[in-house]
Amino acid sequence: MKLVLSVALFITLAHGASVKTELNLDPGQIMELTGFHKGARAASGPSAANMRPLIWDEELAYEAMDDSRNCYNFPISKESRKYGEVGVNEYISKGQLENFSEFLRKTFDAWGSEMMNYDFYKATCNTGYCGNYTQLVWAESHRFGCGMTTCDGVETGDGRKYGVATLFLCRYYPAGNVEGRAPFKEGARCSECDLTTEECKDEAFCFSQARDGASRVHAVHFMTSLCLPILVVVFNQAWKLF
Repeated sequence: MKLVLSVALFITLAHGASVKTELNLDPGQIMELTGFHKGARAASGPSAANMRPLIWDEELAYEAMDDSRNCYNFPISKESRKYGEVGVNEYISKGQLENFSEFLRKTFDAWGSEMMNYDFYKATCNTGYCGNYTQLVWAESHRFGCGMTTCDGVETGDGRKYGVATLFLCRYYPAGNVEGRAPFKEGARCSECDLTTEECKDEAFCFSQARDGASRVHAVHFMTSLCLPILVVVFNQAWKLF
């Protein structure tokens, strides 16, 4: 399926990038993105006892879009006007963006593959980088928003330079990747939910009506439940390769 996005083309000279195409997500794409997050979190290994659902947040999405417009991925602000400190994941895809679903698959494959660099029981990266993976499955994070911009050039903090490429950023609250802490508690799914305020949803998530039910994307949480079993199978099969 070809990518259908609301786009805005604008000119800038910041950081050497001159032409940018801002890619604004529509409700269906937000639902798909939420579903990919849910699938990854529900398929965490080992199983997570205290995983919260992630709910789309417009403020975090606006800030992520604002960061992506810069067309460089370092340093990226981890401060939110609304929430204070947040976590940030990023992915760079070369070339023009044509298929959103395929783009998400590649993004989550890349983030998920970092699991092989992570030692859950030592709560540290063994080799390489694992921060995108650990933030993705950080149980206490319950709000997120993403933004993306296609640039005629993207620069990275380690000196790499891309030609035409899409910079995709997601922000998460509360921030994950606390040094010395595992991203979630190991155990049977939902076994660490606070039964005074939470209930188990989709046999995987500790859902709180007060915390997770007040968003306009509350409907997205339940709509993605319809495809969650498929997503869990996909992520389980993909991550077994690592």
